Amino acid sequence: MRKHCFNKLSFLKYCYCLVLPIERISIILFFFCKFHHSSIVFVTLVLQQPYAFRLQCRLSPQLCVVEDWNPKEEGFFVLNHLPDAQFTLRMSNLLISTIGTKFLTEVDRAVPSIIVEKSSSVKRLIVPSNCSIQFIHLHDTELNRMYFEANRALTKLIVKKCPLKEIPPSINNLTSLKELHMSETPITTIDFNYLQGRDLLNILVVEQNIVNYLTGMTESTNKSCLNIIKLRKSHLQTINLDLFQPFQTLELFDISSNMLQSLTGTLSNPELKYLSVSENLLLAFDCCSWNPIRTLVSLSIGRNRLKEVPRCLITFANVKSIDFSYNVISHIDMQDFDGLNHLEELDLGGNKLLTFEFRQELMLPNLIRLRLHESCICRLNDSEAVLERMPNLIVQFVVFSSEKCHAC
Repeated sequence: MRKHCFNKLSFLKYCYCLVLPIERISIILFFFCKFHHSSIVFVTLVLQQPYAFRLQCRLSPQLCVVEDWNPKEEGFFVLNHLPDAQFTLRMSNLLISTIGTKFLTEVDRAVPSIIVEKSSSVKRLIVPSNCSIQFIHLHDTELNRMYFEANRALTKLIVKKCPLKEIPPSINNLTSLKELHMSETPITTIDFNYLQGRDLLNILVVEQNIVNYLTGMTESTNKSCLNIIKLRKSHLQTINLDLFQPFQTLELFDISSNMLQSLTGTLSNPELKYLSVSENLLLAFDCCSWNPIRTLVSLSIGRNRLKEVPRCLITFANVKSIDFSYNVISHIDMQDFDGLNHLEELDLGGNKLLTFEFRQELMLPNLIRLRLHESCICRLNDSEAVLERMPNLIVQFVVFSSEKCHAC
């Protein structure tokens, strides 16, 4: 079926192509096309070597799927049957070992984006300088090596579930890269030197790996435009926060679900809005030496081993949400939150509290929700006076209204 057929048949929903070998001398192509009110089957006999890839295209979303394709044996004629529109080509069980210059040169004439999935044959990715593909997603492959020539087209790279052991230095050659995602790999080290000075890179997600070491220059003059950094679900035990000094536009920093026992250095990111250090092994959180971060709106240190409320919370004077839930805090003095006049939600649930003090002179004018579920207390001392000062405050001693609060 030719390209112009897709353009003219605006009422076409999808077209499915099945290639079957017949006695090793020919193949039959079955085209099953679904229209809004009918279906048509086209059958074509082609005299050539027998292979069995399958092609299916959908108009919504604009996606073409090809399965069991072996470009070395079958060539690239399948690309001639793709629509003219800006479709993404998803290849399942792609039967080549290297996604390199020849392959990408042919493919980028047809589509701007590719997804390669469930392809155990794929072991290498080599992106040449003349490649115009903008988005590459590799998932569930045997990829163990990547190399990038100087390239201005690729803007998004996702690599998931493969034996790749490092983010290569040549990642720095992708001058237009905006998003980098690396997940479910045996990567152990991240060198931030490769990511500094990137003018366009704004999202870095490295999660579900075995990362245990971060390195880079703590006083680099090469600033970066990174807005989002997620280093989650890895094996980090300590982090020097000074490593993130070059990222002056950082807004979200998520290092949750690691094995963090300590944090050193200071965060000095003047535009930081969201900080999550939840689900780690921290015994303390000390921000007293930090410069004020007045942009922060959410601080999450839930599910750690904090024994007390961190000091110097006024560092985050405009914070709206704080989560200290499920630590081992035994005493709460609400004076520790004094000055946080924009605080709206405070979660202290899951701590086994022995004492809770809410001083009469303390006023948190915007606090509307205080969570104390599973905290061993079922009422506040002088609660009437507290609610009189802050009539909009809701204190939750249980998660669901049908539950009963149990004092320890």
